Order: sequence, then structure tokens, then C-alpha cells
Amino acid sequence: MKKNNLQKNKGFVILFAVTLAAILLSIALGVGNIALKEIKFGTSAKDTNDAFFAADAGVECARINDKFGGVAFKDPPASSVIQCNNTSINVNVTNGILPVWDFVISGLGNNGKGCAKVSVDKRISPNTTVISKGYNNGSGVGTCNPSSNSTERELSSTYGGGVITAVTLAPIFVRSSGVSGTSFSFDIGTAGTNRLIVIMASNESNGTNLTNATVDGKNCNFVVTANNINGTGNHSEMWYCDEDNLGSSSGVVTVAISGGSLTWGVHAHLYTGAGQAGPTDFGIDNTSTLTSTTTVNGIDVLANGLVVMSAANGSSGTYDTWTSPLTERTDGPNPSSAVLATASDIEITSQTNKTYIATASLSANRSTGIVASWPAP
Repeated sequence: MKKNNLQKNKGFVILFAVTLAAILLSIALGVGNIALKEIKFGTSAKDTNDAFFAADAGVECARINDKFGGVAFKDPPASSVIQCNNTSINVNVTNGILPVWDFVISGLGNNGKGCAKVSVDKRISPNTTVISKGYNNGSGVGTCNPSSNSTERELSSTYGGGVITAVTLAPIFVRSSGVSGTSFSFDIGTAGTNRLIVIMASNESNGTNLTNATVDGKNCNFVVTANNINGTGNHSEMWYCDEDNLGSSSGVVTVAISGGSLTWGVHAHLYTGAGQAGPTDFGIDNTSTLTSTTTVNGIDVLANGLVVMSAANGSSGTYDTWTSPLTERTDGPNPSSAVLATASDIEITSQTNKTYIATASLSANRSTGIVASWPAP
């Protein structure tokens, strides 16, 4: 009888031990799970704080550089560099359209891995809206490339005033290039940004007209010819392609002219944010001889309109000065035995019957000049 009771007690002890072990294991697993969640929560809170403070740093950087004498967020901008976090930061015109800018700040957070992408928008005058997206990681040297598991926090700040002098959109000069010949490679940017490509060509001849100008094989629009018949002659033409011509073409393509057998000088300018209805006015100089100036009279320009000028002569030298606000974009490549230079800029206020003059470094035997204006979008 005692033997049977002992065997029953042994079974109970084993059952009790297994039950107690299961309870202790459950408690341990529960505590471990809580601890793991606390660790994850702590990490998440740290990542969130890093992202939030990165976004806040972006907003404050934009506001300080805008409100206290900054010149980068003006239209047109007087500088493309701001100072934040003891670093020089490049400011970009977003998609080439003013008055919207963007920049990135890197090296933020406790470990220096945080960064922010910042947009400054002044399209709704007189307010300025700053949107800053902060990330806990993704920082590089002047870059912000967050990973797929980065934490993002966004802050937005809208305030009045700022130091911007105008909020009306105006075309933006992007780049220029050219060739002594008939074709060259040229980066025409991104489709859908109200692009305008102005092509100017010249040669030392008397009436050798182009038959076409193309960008990426697409036909451009003829503007005007200036033909100086003195001596062996000097001949210039202007053409343009806008979004209607360019369509989906983008990036590096071929700019080409056709017609005649002489060696041409060809220049191309790329602008974004330009009106797409063609030039509002144009004029020529085809009579200047034995003078250093090329003069085009009677040009009308709308407020914030783009003015483009080409000047060519049959001598040599360079073009040193242009009527304000024109800025020289190219001085060469030149046609054979001649000189071609081009300039452009924005007229902030409207102009009526304005005269534009390009002045060369010497008195040229004969010259041609073309000026055309385009509206803001």
C-alpha cells in the first residue's frame, strides 16, 4: 500500500515541476518580449527624433537665409549658395522654374547620419512656404538619399514677406554651347519644363540662307534673317524650338542646321520656364559697316520677358559690352573668317522701342545683329 502511494506522489512531483517550469518560462518569455518592445520603441523614438530635428533644421535654415538679408531666394537669385550647419549649401531652382527652390542639408543628428530635403516656394505672394522632409539616415557629402527603412518626418512653415523682389515667373537661362560647323551635341534638359531652345547661326557670305534647323531631328521655327551685303557679306539667322517642337526629347541630343556649303558658327541657348507662343517681337541690324557697334532698334519686351541677341562681324576680335541687362552667353565658336557672339537676359519691367547694342573690341568691316523677345509663361 505504501509503495503505491509513493509511486503516486512521484507522478505528482513530476507534474508539479513541469507546470512550474512552464509558468516560469512563460514569465521569462513575457518579460523578454516586453524588453524587446521597449528596445524597439526606444530605437524608433530616437529615429523619430533625429528625423524630426532634421526637418526642423531644414525649415530654420531656409527661414534664416531668406529673412535676414539672404540673396539666394530672390527672383532672379543673386546667389546660389547659402550657409547652414557651418557648411556652404547649393540652392537649385526647382525644375528650372522660379520662384521655387530646393536644397539638402546633410550631417544632422547625433551620429551625423541625418539629413533633410527642403523646398522654398514663393509663388503665392506675399507668402513663403517652406516644406522640409527630415530623415534619420541617408546623409552623404552634400546629399540626402534615405534608405527604404528610413524614418521620415515632414514640417511645413508659411510666413509673409521675405526679401524676394518679384514673384512673377520668368524664363531661366540654363546653358549654352556651339560649334564651328553644322551640328553638335547639346543637353536640352527635361521634357515638360516649358523649354525654349534658341539657335543662332552666322557665316561670312551674302545671302546663303539656311533651309532648316533641328533639335534631335525635330524641325525648329524660323524667326528672322539679317544679311549685310557689303563686301563679301555677313549673314545671320535665328531659329527656335519649344515644347511643341521638342515633345518627349530630353537629355543630350544633336542640334543641327542645314543649307549652304559654307562653314557656319552655330550657338544654342536652353531656357526653362519660357512662354510657348513664340517671340513677341524681333528686329535686325544688316547695315553696320566700319564700326565697333551692332545696333538693333525698336524692340518691345513684356515685363519679365526674355531678350536674346546675336552679333556677328566679318573681322575678328571679341564682343565686350552689351546693352543692360544682357549677359554674354557665348563668344565663339566662330564661323570661318568671322566672329559670332550671343547674349540674353530678363527685362524685369516692360520695354517699348528699346535699342540693344553689342560693342566689339575693334571696328568691323561689316556686321549683322538679331534681337528677339519671348514672354514669361
